[in-house]
Amino acid sequence: MKFVVLEDFKERFDHNRIYEKDGEYPVGGFEPTEERIKELSTKKNDYGRPFIKALKADKKNAQKPEGEEGDGKVDEKDDRG
Repeated sequence: MKFVVLEDFKERFDHNRIYEKDGEYPVGGFEPTEERIKELSTKKNDYGRPFIKALKADKKNAQKPEGEEGDGKVDEKDDRG
């Protein structure tokens, strides 16, 4: 499963790789443990805040953070007079 990074952090179990906000976690073949995913995705860590959020695939196979789904409608208004 892939995750979106909510806040920059250094992953001590991935050669101190810096994961930046809005990026994907994990990358480069790194496979975190379930325990590490739980630690990073909840407030149950030394910092008291989540650093990652699960992504899920939408109907077109694009990935969005869970809980941030749009209505899928496109605004057809055009400001070009």
